[in-house]
Amino acid sequence: MTNLGGAGRERRAGVRAVERAFDILTAFSDAHPRLALHELADATCLPKASVHRIATSMIDYGFLRQAEDGSYMLGMRVVELARFASNSSTLLQIGKPVATEIARLTGETVLTAEVDWRDRTVLVVDRIDAEHSLTVLSPIGRRSHLSCGCIAKAALSAWPAETANRIINQLNLVARTPRSITDRARLAEEVQLSRERGYATEQDEFNLGVVGIGVPVLEAGWPIGVIAVVAPSVRCNSRQMTHISGQMRDVMAKYGVDSGE
Repeated sequence: MTNLGGAGRERRAGVRAVERAFDILTAFSDAHPRLALHELADATCLPKASVHRIATSMIDYGFLRQAEDGSYMLGMRVVELARFASNSSTLLQIGKPVATEIARLTGETVLTAEVDWRDRTVLVVDRIDAEHSLTVLSPIGRRSHLSCGCIAKAALSAWPAETANRIINQLNLVARTPRSITDRARLAEEVQLSRERGYATEQDEFNLGVVGIGVPVLEAGWPIGVIAVVAPSVRCNSRQMTHISGQMRDVMAKYGVDSGE
């Protein structure tokens, strides 16, 4: 009995160490690409001694690196594994040829975003830049909470209304711009409209001066992501957005991609 108990305690301790390592990895972001020891401790709610011990092991395995001033950054092993993860992405396998053709037809920036329904987040897994300059803060690897914008609306529209409304009631709707939708009832109306017409739109909701058109991607009836076209509002009015949405759905139909229609 003693041996079994000891093994159980070691196993639980091992799991805690893994969880803490994940907490450290996910503490980094665009806003915080480099963190001092005390900042990592604050972000993970862990003692500095524990963070230092775990971070040292993560440096040995290449998941973290340390600058001359002692601050920590993500290591190149993360980049390597991210490449493998991208190559195995079902959404990328389905959506890459579609996004490429949409980009060619529209001449605008095309984003492919994967949805994680467990934590209500979206991850940009691919981006094809426009022929024209456009400042859109949506680099590959950017993860954000499901909230406002055409990507969120398109993803939610792939669910039946009852399910989508239940998810909407659980979201933290944060205003990114003065035009961001933070009212749940209004978002539910926008999602219903997106469901009816087969695509979602936005104007100035996620980035000022930018419009977007998003179409959901389903796999075996499950919404796994969204393909979206984003463009400057000065170059893309409502009529052009409608035209682009038709191009997007035609291309998806051509490649046999399920968009929920």
